[in-house]
Amino acid sequence: LVEHHIEECKFAIEQNKSAKKYTKMRLPGEVNSGFDDYGAIMRDGGKTIYFISRRSNTTGGGMNPDDQRFFEDTYKVTWSEEEEEWIEATNQMGKINSDGFDALNYVSPDGLLGVLTLNTTALDIKKTTKGSDIAEIKMSDKGTWNSPKIIKNKTINTSFFEGSATLTADGNTMYFVSDRKGAKSSTDIYMVEKNGKKWGEAEPLPMHVNTKGRETTPYITPDGRFLFYSSNGLTGMGGLDVYVVENLGDTWGEPVNLGAGINSVNNDTHFFYNAELNKAFISGYEIVRKKASVDIYEIDMTGFSLTK
Repeated sequence: LVEHHIEECKFAIEQNKSAKKYTKMRLPGEVNSGFDDYGAIMRDGGKTIYFISRRSNTTGGGMNPDDQRFFEDTYKVTWSEEEEEWIEATNQMGKINSDGFDALNYVSPDGLLGVLTLNTTALDIKKTTKGSDIAEIKMSDKGTWNSPKIIKNKTINTSFFEGSATLTADGNTMYFVSDRKGAKSSTDIYMVEKNGKKWGEAEPLPMHVNTKGRETTPYITPDGRFLFYSSNGLTGMGGLDVYVVENLGDTWGEPVNLGAGINSVNNDTHFFYNAELNKAFISGYEIVRKKASVDIYEIDMTGFSLTK
């Protein structure tokens, strides 16, 4: 453990010697709240963002007894050209949010299908989720979300934590996080493919992508070629760093740390990349007016290439 932290220090020093190619901008407007805000998903050509927040107006107003913070809800904001900021933050979008944890992790290209992480185990109700489960949700004809339906596949949802799903554009390959082997390797990333209309058998990614540490918040590019994810089991800047790894078909390439300017000495998670707009979102800590909470940042990715 000590050796790992020494390697992180050496890596961070080397990274900071070179000029930072990218800078983070804290999103203006109603996205960041002073509570934890994270997991931005860009929609509508950059005019809409879905994100996750643990702010005080969460559905049901309940708090998680484990950490005494409000439960997660999914929110949506729209970009105002006039005000040059994100406005009209709302968690009123149909039946997407419950009194428990509700985190939208993926929206299909046509905007009609979403995938969420649900957890109602802390609620005093008769029927709860097994742990944190992955569910699908569909957009209604009225433009609001219908009730989520937990995926019935024993290799996807177990009694352990499952969540943070990301899909390829065709909807046929899904990557998600599970701690079902937590005694050996904390949280790992799993992949599962569709067989017709049903999901097949989920398998963990190989152990040079996964580690004995924590892997979380994956994002797969629409074509399925590159996987971004956060890990604290590889040499990085400190805490969770964002890495990218290439899908070579029969195998995976070596994970590449995205470096200073994107990663910091704190936990950097929920990386979302839009190549067409040369933009990315990332979630992390920053002390604002003596208060620290998780915030969402935008990164100008102009000049970034996955094939260098």
